[in-house]
Amino acid sequence: AVQKKNAPNNKKMETDASANIQGRRFNLFDGRALANYVVSELQFIDPFNRRDLTRPELLALDAYLAVHKLGTAGVVEAYDDNGTTISTAGAQAQTPGGR
Repeated sequence: AVQKKNAPNNKKMETDASANIQGRRFNLFDGRALANYVVSELQFIDPFNRRDLTRPELLALDAYLAVHKLGTAGVVEAYDDNGTTISTAGAQAQTPGGR
């Protein structure tokens, strides 16, 4: 298969993202719903426990959408553009440490 120039390498994205979250406990959510929520509300927090989501977790969410052909939400792009969550609900919201 020929990969288009500038096309994301979904397999590499999934491998990189999953390597960063190995051995962690996490809650399962509908990936598309979670991605749409965090992007539309700029709330980069786990809805179950209000913990700030890490950039590797957000990369994994974007990779999940790509691998399962669920569209794109631009989760990491929204996170990078906005820096931190707009809410103080996350334990470390509004701090560089929360990133």
